[in-house]
Parts: sequence; C-alpha cells; structure tokens
Amino acid sequence: MKVQVSDIIAQTLVAANVKRAYGMIGYGVDVLMDSLAQTDIRFISVTNEEAAGFAAGADAQYSGCLGLCLGSTGAGVVHYLNGLYDAHRNGSPVLFIASQVKQNEIGLNAAQEVDIRTIFTPCSCFCEAVQTPEQLPLILGLAMQTAFMKRGVSVVIIPEDMMSMETEFDKPRYIPHISKSIIMPSHDEIVDMATMINAADKIVIFGGKGCEGAHDKVMTLARKIKAPVGWAYRGKHLLDYDNPYPIGMNGLLGDKSCLEAIHECDL
Repeated sequence: MKVQVSDIIAQTLVAANVKRAYGMIGYGVDVLMDSLAQTDIRFISVTNEEAAGFAAGADAQYSGCLGLCLGSTGAGVVHYLNGLYDAHRNGSPVLFIASQVKQNEIGLNAAQEVDIRTIFTPCSCFCEAVQTPEQLPLILGLAMQTAFMKRGVSVVIIPEDMMSMETEFDKPRYIPHISKSIIMPSHDEIVDMATMINAADKIVIFGGKGCEGAHDKVMTLARKIKAPVGWAYRGKHLLDYDNPYPIGMNGLLGDKSCLEAIHECDL
C-alpha cells in the first residue's frame, strides 16, 4: 500500500512512543504537521527554534523517551544549533527532523539552502539525508536507535517536496529497542562501603546521573548516616527537590558549600 512520507514518519514516531514534538510551524514541515495532527503526539509551539532544541533535550532527560523537534527549511534549521549542542553534550536522545530545499534545488545555492550535514555533524551522533522515499523507514529507524545507543542527537534531513511523495509501506518495522539495564554493586562491595561509612566521622553524599530513580533511597541513607547531600550538574534535577540536607552543586556552576564539604569530609 502506498503511503505518504509524512504519514510514514508520524506512524513511526507513534510506534517509537514519542509523546511530544517541539518547533515552529513553517515551510518544509507543514505537511508533516498535518500528519502529526492525526496522532496523539502533542505539538508544542515555541517562539524561537533554539528554545525547541533545549526543550526536546530536557524532555528526553526527564521522560526517558525520545525528544523530537522539527526544523523548517533554511534559518528554521540553523536556529536549532545552540539547543541541540546542549542536548548532545548532556547525552539526551533527541531526533531532529530537518527540512531541506526541494530535491531538484539541492546544490544550486537555492534560496534557504544550507549545508545541514556540515553544520550539525559536530553536535550529533547521526546525521544523514534521505535520498529517496524508499530509504526513509530505515534511515528514521537508524536515527532513533543511534540516539538511544549513543545518547545524543540524531539528525534526519528530508527535502521539503519529499514529504508529500508516496511509497510502499505496511507498518513501522524499524523502531528503537531500548534496554534499561541496572548496575548493582556486589555483596562484597556493599560490605566494604558499610565498613568505610561506619569508620568515618564526616560523611558527604555526592550524587549524579547514577541516582536516577533513587531519590528516596538517597535521602533515607543521608538521614541514617547524618550526611549532607550535594550533586553534580547532571544530578541536580534528581537530588535538589525534597532534599532536607542540601549543600548544592559542585563544579563550574556550583556552590562554595558543596566544594568545602567535599574537601573537609572523611568520606
């Protein structure tokens, strides 16, 4: 059965459990917007594309799902650069669908044509252009899987006229497989840590991204051993809230209290 490219994208995103899309409605993604409107994916409009890049990265960090943003041809794509650099450096799995000029205009220095691949390769783990409608399902699947595997931004470049083309399509086959492994310390390591805690007088808990999903347990431990709790940059949203023992963040944007506590503690 022949299906429009924009509808293939929308169906694949739904199958990949994408909940929200960020961006500005503009030329190049308007056809895709119509297809997304037929799904349960919520489109969140912004006043500047840069904000959409930041929002997609934050969404991915907090939800664990794939962040999604859409860029219209030309300046609408370039404006994403700052937000997607942030998402990529923070290890946020984000898919950026970037519209390019029409296929017969690529390479002719047409109005709004930019070299998207050269611009976004430094801030992405996957950056490829779709050459034919038949390629789309596989490239889209590879982009999403790579974003999760390498924890970064994947960019899929699609000529604006291709969105309305049709190709044979049955159902989404290439959807990301996400493995959420849990790293557990061995029994001996736990015993060694308990021995160190019992022998120390001044203890500080310093947590980061590894504390995800363990906020209550960290607070319980802090109360039991009477330890203040500080955090790294990527642990702020995990340990800052509902924390009766905060000493702030360490590092470039951190607090003096956290730095001093780390220097003065025994453990």
